[in-house]
Amino acid sequence: MTTSRSFSPEPSYMTAEAIPRPSSPATLTTVASSSRTEQQRLFESDVIDKTLKPGVYRIVNDSNPDFVVDLSGQDLKTIIAFGSHGGKNQQWEFSRLGPGYSISCLYNGMYMTLGSGISEGGNMIAIPYPVSWAVEADDFEAGVYRIRWPESPFVFDYPGGTGHTIQLSNRYPFKPTRLWRLVPVKIDIPQMTAESLEFTTSSPRRMDAAPALITNADTVIDAEGLKFGGNGELSITTTTTTVTTTVTTVKRLGVP
Repeated sequence: MTTSRSFSPEPSYMTAEAIPRPSSPATLTTVASSSRTEQQRLFESDVIDKTLKPGVYRIVNDSNPDFVVDLSGQDLKTIIAFGSHGGKNQQWEFSRLGPGYSISCLYNGMYMTLGSGISEGGNMIAIPYPVSWAVEADDFEAGVYRIRWPESPFVFDYPGGTGHTIQLSNRYPFKPTRLWRLVPVKIDIPQMTAESLEFTTSSPRRMDAAPALITNADTVIDAEGLKFGGNGELSITTTTTTVTTTVTTVKRLGVP
């Protein structure tokens, strides 16, 4: 005879670590088919790392792994469940923000937050301002989490079907649609080459020699004033032209 365990709603201060994941007949069958007993799973929970490392992840529904959290391409605002295709609108960066994490979309940098009040069925949207989410590791399996609005019992839930908005649901009673597997995404970082690093904002300069000076002087004498009937003045005009030649050597970085 299979016995199911259920839990009534608990106060908001209860955490994932305080209450074990209850079993239903379906989950007990799954555990039996995978040849792992519940006692083994409880033992494994003792060695699970409960600290999520900041980074970029795909948020995959643990109950329906074909669907992931997606920033809608229709309005680039609504948070929905959609079939996995690996696009940047399905990649989410988790960064520490106070005791929790901000969750931003790699596609446009927008942050996930509530689109309506903190209530059953509330939807999620993306905005430019970060908020902090409580990300709680599941006690039974590594890499699986609940994403909860702080100081509340409401967690991410997948209502079913493609294109449906991700919504808030009370974490009690337990449902597997409220568990999410965070799959790390490898981000390609451009490789810097020696050539790409050869730049500077102010080039080093060296003066090889003193500037060369070339001076030319032209003198014009006007003696018209000394002639008969003139004013008796002698006019002398001298024009001096100086040419300065300067040689500046600029050394390219990376060249000895």
